[in-house]
Amino acid sequence: LSLPQHRLWAGCRFASLSMLARRSRRRGPAAVPRPPRVLQRSDSGVPEIAACHPEQYDKLLSSKVASMVQLVTGAVAAGSSSASEPQTTELPAIEVFESARTNFRMRASFQIWREGAGLHYVMFNRGDSRTPHEVRTYPMGSPRLSELMGPLIEGLAASEELRDKLNDVRLLTTSTGDALVTVTYNRPIGGGAWEAAAREAVGLAALVMGGRGERAEDGRVE
Repeated sequence: LSLPQHRLWAGCRFASLSMLARRSRRRGPAAVPRPPRVLQRSDSGVPEIAACHPEQYDKLLSSKVASMVQLVTGAVAAGSSSASEPQTTELPAIEVFESARTNFRMRASFQIWREGAGLHYVMFNRGDSRTPHEVRTYPMGSPRLSELMGPLIEGLAASEELRDKLNDVRLLTTSTGDALVTVTYNRPIGGGAWEAAAREAVGLAALVMGGRGERAEDGRVE
């Protein structure tokens, strides 16, 4: 059930939110039932929405620089034409600072797909909110984020209390290696059961956590 103490979790904080249940409302004739959703898996474990293309970086960067130069040149030319004295429209040399081609995103949000006692991160491609795609690796994510993904999903799946009606997982990391993990549920949480299970699963000595649910008190644990 529990994960061993490890430097992996140093500086990591966890939060929990429970989503309020909503009563269903009658809306006239029953709608035609939708087909069941089926989890899509790829050999790479990276769906389209989570993929990055470092081989296209130079081309895309050059295109953006050219567009920016054109915009600025146009603005300078417009200002020069309205000035009382002639002004040059020649721009100084452009200095470009490249960013990382992968592992550049400091945060990520994943829906959770349940198969029995197993849990999977999923994302949805743009324009298709009905087809879940499994995310086994996230090349856009920062090194710290990528490092946490595997142990985190394993720790959540190992505890019935933590995986029960788990809705999504959100990770926020910093350049100094700190991390905030937020998990949301489609059920009330409270009474200390979730907090105890979370502490045991991740082996944290310090924990910051907030929770709210139907008929459940707000809480914060440090």
